[in-house]
Amino acid sequence: MTKKIIVVDDEQAICESVSHALAGENVLVSIALDGKEAIKKVCSEHFDLAFIDLFMPNMSGRQVCEEISKNSDLNEMKLILMSTARISSGGLESLKEINICGCIHKPFSSERIVQEVRKHLG
Repeated sequence: MTKKIIVVDDEQAICESVSHALAGENVLVSIALDGKEAIKKVCSEHFDLAFIDLFMPNMSGRQVCEEISKNSDLNEMKLILMSTARISSGGLESLKEINICGCIHKPFSSERIVQEVRKHLG
């Protein structure tokens, strides 16, 4: 069964690079350019995994993840933050409370994106 992934970042180029990295992975990739668009999409269709930028205007990646974690229908979705900032191991532990299973530091390689998808979606 084809898995569905949503990429949430206010930079179109980042969304496109993640989508391009996953071109050969038998996944469908959807893009949201802000948190509000992401919330609408995840509430209207099923996604298995989300790559979410931590620092976005209007609604941060953390806020997006908090909204998703409040919805019991979305608890199975794997959430991975993308950030230019380093997150401490203690900080990452606190993020697990809102269903975040990992963090990718920007800039990232295509191989790193594929690795995360394979790790969390098999």
